[in-house]
Amino acid sequence: MTLFMVALLSIFNRKKVVMNVVYSITLPVLLYLLFDVLLNASLPRGVFGI
Repeated sequence: MTLFMVALLSIFNRKKVVMNVVYSITLPVLLYLLFDVLLNASLPRGVFGI
């Protein structure tokens, strides 16, 4: 998800590279915290078992 977001944001928002990276890292972390910690809803394992 992070790599996809960096690629997509770099296409649409070329001038703010640092903010693109920050958004791409922050959103998945916040989503993980929301679902796994706050809602106690475990997410399914990914393709690589992570």
